Amino acid sequence: MIGVLRRLDQLLPRIQFGKAKPIVSEANAPPTDKASLPASRFELQKRDLVRLLGILVHDDPNIQTRVREAGGVQVVLGLCAIDESNPFIREHALFTLRNLLYKNSDNQRIVQEMEPMGKIDENGILRGI
Repeated sequence: MIGVLRRLDQLLPRIQFGKAKPIVSEANAPPTDKASLPASRFELQKRDLVRLLGILVHDDPNIQTRVREAGGVQVVLGLCAIDESNPFIREHALFTLRNLLYKNSDNQRIVQEMEPMGKIDENGILRGI
């Protein structure tokens, strides 16, 4: 599940407020490149998978550990951004993150050891600290 989330996050670009949405249709998609078909077929799968993950890890240390070992804490953190094409994914990712960290000091340590890379301004541009 973590691998699928990671791959979907790579394949489906985030759309931020005020930025132009990419328009892709089956008519103008290259016939041999099925990966470039409209994102509308998959855009909600990230949200649904992160919701399912949040349910699975709730108060279950074994699943929390398996998710951590698969690099899932970082994947879920990466989904905590606003995405116009994915309504409420940020909220579901935050809830999943809460469940991943609940009573799990190893997962909490991963987040504590992270260093901020910058700050996103009101225009959605990453600025240095």
